[in-house]
Amino acid sequence: MVLRLTFAAFLIQVASIAGASPTVSDYTITWPDNGWYQVQQLTDSGLVNVCEGGRSCVVTPGEYVVINLSSGERFEGIHVAGESTTLPSRITVSGDVISWPDNGWYQVQAATTYASMCEGGVSCRVPGGTYSVINHTTGERWDNVSVDEQVASETEVSFDITVPAYVSNALQVKLQWGDIHTTASWINDESWSVTESLPINTENDLTVTFSDDNGAIILGRFETGFATGNSHAESLSITENQFDTQRWDTDRDGFSNLDELLAGTNPLQFNTPIPVEASLEIMRDKTFRISWHATENNHSYRVFENIDGVSGYTDISGELSSTTTSFDHRVALYLSANAQYLVQTCNW
Repeated sequence: MVLRLTFAAFLIQVASIAGASPTVSDYTITWPDNGWYQVQQLTDSGLVNVCEGGRSCVVTPGEYVVINLSSGERFEGIHVAGESTTLPSRITVSGDVISWPDNGWYQVQAATTYASMCEGGVSCRVPGGTYSVINHTTGERWDNVSVDEQVASETEVSFDITVPAYVSNALQVKLQWGDIHTTASWINDESWSVTESLPINTENDLTVTFSDDNGAIILGRFETGFATGNSHAESLSITENQFDTQRWDTDRDGFSNLDELLAGTNPLQFNTPIPVEASLEIMRDKTFRISWHATENNHSYRVFENIDGVSGYTDISGELSSTTTSFDHRVALYLSANAQYLVQTCNW
């Protein structure tokens, strides 16, 4: 008798579990843990599979069929009214950001085009519109997630910068706009780029500084006023011709830092030309031949004359190339009794 009562109680418990129907709370259909369940939505085109597995399924308002595929039980006419005006607690919308818990691999799709907006992570920034959020790990799906069109407080500004040509492994391009300081990234050749989130409808002085030796030697600078608009994204292109390079002459030798580096000289140290040793030889036909030895790193030469030794020097040759080593000067000898001659060397 004891054994039969125990067995009867066991049968009653199994029957109770097997006959348990799914329940609906807000947007969530829930079922017992007694098999593999599938949820289908009744649509104009027929039944559409919505969820499989797990213990629950978050759905949109409509008519559903829940099937226990393990036992074959089928529960039809499950109605989700969708009277709540809020999304299920798992999905939240704040401004233009849709967020979800860290409990699976999520995807956000545009509701009308099914274009993928974001994949993975725990949030997604989207334009105003309607979206579907899918947890591909559990199969859960949230449709008709509405995001209002936002009035942006910031705009993404892309700065595309082309600097003057110069090759170095220590080049640097820095950008300053108001209190915002940032460093551009090298793209290729003379191209650099940086993108910053800036407040909309705001104007500040914009400075882009191109330098070598990791910022120690300024090669050029671009300066202007720059005002942002109110669009979601903006861009500004800066070309090499817009950089002021002549202003930067650290050693104050009259040649810019960029020109000196291109010529192979040190822009941080004044480069004194090497003096030349000159000689004068009287040639036929009243001609003085002024000769000198070429020196390294010199760009050009000039010959000057002080005709009477007191009136001062005058350029008589013009600029001579770095390979020139003599200059013939024809003059009346009786006028040159006290003449003096000077050979000037120039390293630029």
